[in-house]
Amino acid sequence: MEHLSISRQSEYFTTKELQLMTGRPQDQFADVIVKELLDNAIDAAETKGVKPVAALEINESDGRMQIIVADNGKGMPSELIRKITDFNTRTSDKVARRLPSRGAQGNALKTILGIPTALGGGTVSIEANHIKHVIQPKTLPGGVVEIEHDELSSDWNIGTRITVDMPSLELNKDWQQAFEVFNPHLSFVKNEDF
Repeated sequence: MEHLSISRQSEYFTTKELQLMTGRPQDQFADVIVKELLDNAIDAAETKGVKPVAALEINESDGRMQIIVADNGKGMPSELIRKITDFNTRTSDKVARRLPSRGAQGNALKTILGIPTALGGGTVSIEANHIKHVIQPKTLPGGVVEIEHDELSSDWNIGTRITVDMPSLELNKDWQQAFEVFNPHLSFVKNEDF
């Protein structure tokens, strides 16, 4: 009998597996993205040693949505962003440390890269340190994942700004208020105020 092996990379790009990883049903994937990106924004500022400032912007048009979260941390290095697009490894600074309400997933950015693909297609853009990384994963037959990753010039040089473009889903509109209640040291501003 011949044994076949298939790549486990595709687990990040199917709704069934993403539901298992995030603990949320598909119709709550937009909420997962907002929560995880805001958690990461707070962590980035705290790691830098500054009071967290974040921007949250939601745009919807023609059946698509954009979720944009920006922070005042150090800015994700390009090397880290490249590691996150390697779905054969787990890349996280929270593997050994978790806070009660943050860091429980430990691979949030990988799931965020996978959600738009699982929902029918989209891109994730990560801007930091004057570089814009435009990432568009695709799953091929046999579970093989192909990542289109373009690096472009950007004016963004304050922390990190992440934009997730994907098919529209319902979204809890109270995220900003909830984060302010549980993180009183966090301030929200508009994207253009960074």
